Amino acid sequence: MKIRLEPTDSHWIRINDPDGVASELDDWWENNARKGEVRATIDIRIPEVVGVGGKAKIRWYSNDWHHIGLAKSKDGKTFTEIWGRGAHYNFDETYEIELDPECEYYRIYFADGNGYYEVTRVYKDIEVIIPTLCEAKLIRTYLNKTEFKPDEDLDVRCYYKNTGNITTNIVIKSWIDGKPLPTGYCYNLPPGKISSSATYTYAPKTPGSYKVILVVEACGKETDRREIPFTVIEEKKEAIGDITKVELDSQLLPEDGTLDWIAGKQAAIRVYFKNVGNAPGKFHIWVTDEDGATLCEVTTSTEIPADGVERYVTCGTFTPTEVEKKTLTAHIEP
Repeated sequence: MKIRLEPTDSHWIRINDPDGVASELDDWWENNARKGEVRATIDIRIPEVVGVGGKAKIRWYSNDWHHIGLAKSKDGKTFTEIWGRGAHYNFDETYEIELDPECEYYRIYFADGNGYYEVTRVYKDIEVIIPTLCEAKLIRTYLNKTEFKPDEDLDVRCYYKNTGNITTNIVIKSWIDGKPLPTGYCYNLPPGKISSSATYTYAPKTPGSYKVILVVEACGKETDRREIPFTVIEEKKEAIGDITKVELDSQLLPEDGTLDWIAGKQAAIRVYFKNVGNAPGKFHIWVTDEDGATLCEVTTSTEIPADGVERYVTCGTFTPTEVEKKTLTAHIEP
């Protein structure tokens, strides 16, 4: 990567020259100061090296006394010299200097001697060598619950970012209790870009403590890992009854619970139900009218399997005594 020490370059910040001792040549910046004058420096910003480091190849020239060097800063205000040298002789040399991966701001020194004939220059073209970094980081992970029933739906998601400096393929791998889940892929993800992955599976059948392990790979190697703990609970075993329909003398009772009938004529009540729980059990079933009076009730003589199959019981009979609209309601409990 090339940096040009000119305001048109995105890496340029400023030249610090309070005493006006610097001159801009075609390919150089030159200091020619007298005793007591402040020598100019140049500030640049190299965000590309943050997190990865790198090297800068800088060329300096001097025809006599000189001090050259490079300083670093995290905030662009306080600088610490990382390389420098000063001497009396004529030279034109390029130096390769290690850059700090924690700093993006740098200051270039090219101080000259006090004589009018003494000048020190820095070449405008700087080569920055940045190592290839291939990595991705998990920035957010998600599990739809922290507590599951055995075999309950389990939803694993993650968001990840290409934190390297090259476009690369990303692979997301995951496991539960050593069992691999489906692998996620993202092809040609550019640096700094974010993508996501989702996996759908089932919670383990056995109660206990577990964790989802998520791994992100870039360039064929693991670059980040997360763990999401969760628990599979002992599912409560219980019988649960569900009324499906009620009939009076084989006529289906509508959902509003009313049906035309003849006063004084007896009608047999049949209640249909299912065991929708996860354990067998006996059920108490009864029917009430709009006043809450119990018209009939019955308890199953045997345990009903938890198979979701519709069954019925003959609850008893209902004999309307008046010409009126009746509302019947069926109830069930284990």
